[in-house]
Parts: sequence; C-alpha cells; structure tokens
Amino acid sequence: MTEIGDFSEKIAGRLTRQRVENIQKKGSLNEEMQELIKQREAFRVEARRVLTSVVLPRIRAVAHHFNNAVVEESLGEDFRCACHFGHTARFPATVTLTVSIMPGDRYENLVLHHTLEILPEFIDYERHCDHRISPGSRSDDTAGRWVEEKMLRFLDTYLQLETHPIYQKENLVTDPVCGMRLPLAEAAGSIQREGREIFFCSQACRDTYLKEG
Repeated sequence: MTEIGDFSEKIAGRLTRQRVENIQKKGSLNEEMQELIKQREAFRVEARRVLTSVVLPRIRAVAHHFNNAVVEESLGEDFRCACHFGHTARFPATVTLTVSIMPGDRYENLVLHHTLEILPEFIDYERHCDHRISPGSRSDDTAGRWVEEKMLRFLDTYLQLETHPIYQKENLVTDPVCGMRLPLAEAAGSIQREGREIFFCSQACRDTYLKEG
C-alpha cells in the first residue's frame, strides 16, 4: 500500500504541475494576444494615415491627367485605393491600378502592395510588387518615392497602348504620300479633302501632298 500511496502522490504531483503550466500558458497567451491586438490597432491607424496622406494623393495626381480615370478608395478595413481606366479609342483597354497596405509579420511593419491589370493583355508589364516600410512619419518620404516610381512606371506602360499596333489596329491610318501605316495618335498632321480626313506621318509628307494636289 505504501508503494501505491507514493505512486498516487506522484500522479497528483504531475497533475498539479500540468494545471500550473496550463495556467501560466494561458496567462502568457493572454498577454501575447493583448500585445498583438494593440499592434493591430496601431497598424490600422498607421495604414489609414499612409493611405490618405501618401498613396491617395499620388493616385489622384495620375488620374487627373486622364478623362477616362476614376479613383476608388476603400473606407473599411481593406486599406487600398485604385484607379480604374475605362476603354477608349486612344487607350483601347480596361486597366486597373491598385495600391494596398497590408500588415507585415505580427503587425510590426507595413507592406505596400502594387497591382496592375490590363485587359486585353498584349504587352508585358509588372503585375505585382511589394515594399516593406517601418511605421512612422519618417517613412513617408520612402513610401512616397516608391509609390511615385510605380506610378511613373505605370505611365510608361499605359502610354504604350496609344501606339501599340495590336491595340491600335482599329485606329491605323495610311499616309497617301509614302504609304506608311501608323496609329492615329502618331500622325503628324491631317487635312480635310472631300468630306474625309487624310493623315500624314510627317510634315514633309503633308507638304508634298498639298504641293502635288
């Protein structure tokens, strides 16, 4: 009986130790979750600030130069803004440019995410890109430069649609002097003749046509 009694005490000791460890783990987990929730709230405040003061003004600056651009801003917990470019004769594609802000590991930093979608897709372009920054107003310059770089690179891509032969296949014109086929946007000039507009690749061809006509 003595041996059984000792064994029972060992069992009780193990169970007690396990209960203590569980209590300690719960306390530690509670503290960890409280800190994580605090960091999450700090992220939300910082993400909204960066979106409003850094990202959105630059998106709007780009959209200001295009009549077919509409800016969309998310007002909820989805920290993102986008610029939608409608299909036009000049830019015959539907384009969406998006910049979103997501949390890094355990909300310790912010991740800027750039996404570009062009439909139909006939050219190569950068579709996704991330940039990690630390919270704080000192990071605004870094974030601003990164966003501006992405906006300018987007413009380089978007402006290709204006002259790309596949996108502009419905807008090709023929110079009557040299026979060159070129996108309407690249025409150097035009004249009206018998109710129709005639386009030229250069001023030299236009002058020659007028001289010979």
